[in-house]
Amino acid sequence: MTLPASLVNTLSYMDIISSKWNSFSYLCSTTFMLALHFWLNLDIGKNLRVGHVQYKNPLIVAGAAAMTGALICLICQISIMLARNDDYPLRKVFITGVCLSIFCDGTTYTYSFSALINLRGKRLHEGQSRTTALGVWFLLIQSLWYFTFGALYIWFFCHTWEYLSTLLVFDYLLRFILCLMFTWSPPEFVIEFMSGRFFSSISQNGSNGDTGSTLAITDDKENNILYGHNMGFRETTNMNESDNSREDVYYSSEVLTAGRP
Repeated sequence: MTLPASLVNTLSYMDIISSKWNSFSYLCSTTFMLALHFWLNLDIGKNLRVGHVQYKNPLIVAGAAAMTGALICLICQISIMLARNDDYPLRKVFITGVCLSIFCDGTTYTYSFSALINLRGKRLHEGQSRTTALGVWFLLIQSLWYFTFGALYIWFFCHTWEYLSTLLVFDYLLRFILCLMFTWSPPEFVIEFMSGRFFSSISQNGSNGDTGSTLAITDDKENNILYGHNMGFRETTNMNESDNSREDVYYSSEVLTAGRP
């Protein structure tokens, strides 16, 4: 719906149609995008976790409340604008709806992709470091998008409705960029660098004795080999138990590290 709305904005700028229909198309496309993006974020969070979506999570509760408020603001703007035959919606309701929309999208997005991030104490092998690198990458680029989008609207809040067409040019462009952000996979060299840094911190902690695991060395070569074999089995078992302890997170170290030398 962004493409038809962009066409309407162009026609309004050329004074071919009235500004009322430009505002109407913007509000309708925003309502559709807000609801769709909220559902998509929840669907991503469901597939990144084992089981169902944790609807009692504070981020989900805050996002759902913000989305409800934003949808109410959008519906009120459309109804009042058409009833009064105004060219533009109510400014205070408009500002409130924009703020709630950004907050709603940000909380649900953070909930979904935070499942990829494992804190230092939870990262036991390189696969989890790579998963964390992916989560940090997606959260970073989305945060940059929110910052740009918020700065654009702060600029508009300081001007009159006459700048609506200018605002919508950049608004629709940012929406298009948002779709392209997830069309291609993240740059491999960035993920390699970040995962290497995360994994090196684990290795340093392990060499300093922070992991709490020690290897006993005996003089008997056969006992050393047998002990090392048993120790490796214990460490593998402990890692598997630790991986399974996070029931809300899904990752596969074998998939994430596939194709790497």
